[in-house]
Amino acid sequence: MDFVNVVSAIPDLAIYRDTAILSKRLTEKVLVSLIKGYAPEYFGFDTMKNMAFEVRAIKKGYANELYLDSGGYSIINGSIHPKNIPMVIECYNKFLELEHSPVDQFFSLDIPSIIKGEYASFNTKSNIFDCNRMSLMESRALLEDPDIRRKFCFIWQFKTLEHYEIWARLYDELELGKTIMRRAVGGLVGLNAMAKIRFAPFICMAYRCLWDHQEGDFPEEPFFLHCLGVKSPADRLILTLIEELFKRYLDGITYPVITYDSAAPTRQIEFQTKTHKTYTFENGSLTHYKSLFDLPKDLIEKIYLKDFLAETMSQEIESLRAGKRMANVCILHPLAIYTELSINNYFAHLIHSHEMVDILMQRTSIIQVKSDLRPILNALSLEQPQLFTKKFIEDFNMNVAKVFRFHQWYRNKRDRASLEELMRDFIGDINFPEKLK
Repeated sequence: MDFVNVVSAIPDLAIYRDTAILSKRLTEKVLVSLIKGYAPEYFGFDTMKNMAFEVRAIKKGYANELYLDSGGYSIINGSIHPKNIPMVIECYNKFLELEHSPVDQFFSLDIPSIIKGEYASFNTKSNIFDCNRMSLMESRALLEDPDIRRKFCFIWQFKTLEHYEIWARLYDELELGKTIMRRAVGGLVGLNAMAKIRFAPFICMAYRCLWDHQEGDFPEEPFFLHCLGVKSPADRLILTLIEELFKRYLDGITYPVITYDSAAPTRQIEFQTKTHKTYTFENGSLTHYKSLFDLPKDLIEKIYLKDFLAETMSQEIESLRAGKRMANVCILHPLAIYTELSINNYFAHLIHSHEMVDILMQRTSIIQVKSDLRPILNALSLEQPQLFTKKFIEDFNMNVAKVFRFHQWYRNKRDRASLEELMRDFIGDINFPEKLK
């Protein structure tokens, strides 16, 4: 499971550029959005041309692999009037046609709803279906180009049953299984808080996407799945477990490539300059530092490559210690990314060392699974109490129970009708408060 760092723009100041380059060394994968191309009041192909220059520059200087977001949030947040949606669709698809070369993966332009109050009447099943069909119809025509087809990533929306039914209908009617090679789970940002749920909402869609992949025209190609906006450690642990399960399912056929993006690590550290917890994972051991003031010099030099950035980082920490504000808070971004990756690597290590996949593969009931996991989780709560809290363990057990239902379906039934029942039950548990009319 790979973390994709979110970059909003080309850094202006030298210190921002240097930290962005260092972040590139840590993550390799970067997500940038087309949203600025739609920002002017009168947007069009000229503004998208300017966006193309920026995308190329970001790929050249700050990303080994570039993930391109459609910028559809401009529609969702109401910055763009609904009557201009066709123009956004046209600009987006023209950009994909002409500027796909520097991009490694670009996401479909999906429009699940508009949250701006004055456009609320737009949020009907009919309108959402029509505008997303328009978007996908134009994109589908471009997928005749094999290079575009290999990069295009179809985003699923599913937070309400109405959304799921719309996207399932689009998938079937447009016969996307014949052209889609990459898939993504959308609508995750803020979903847990808005729906007041503690389980990982992407679980159901991960299995639906695996089903689509194996039933589609490219089952022997790698299974690509991206989750747009995964934040909590508990969600990342279960996503890592899902990836390992999928490796077992696909062994001898192909392999999964699961990624996720989040702006949370670099944003949160800017507001937690003194209290940010740093983790480092080495030789099978996770080490925890309670604050910036506890970081050893050799760790700073390791992350910041012993150059002037390491010296700058040390100076900024001393400024904080003296009660002053940091002059360049962006210096913390590589540290946040390093911590994110360390925890992810630790999770992968735990799943392998405790043979968690074997537990799920060998047991026939969730009671047996939880019984096997209980001593493992109890030991981890003593080894890493700041991470494996009571809430974390409760959330993980909840996620495992939901994964196990789909796991049993995959191993024993693996049919569309039973999958649809599971999907409806899962989405019912999300119980998102706002429904499409």
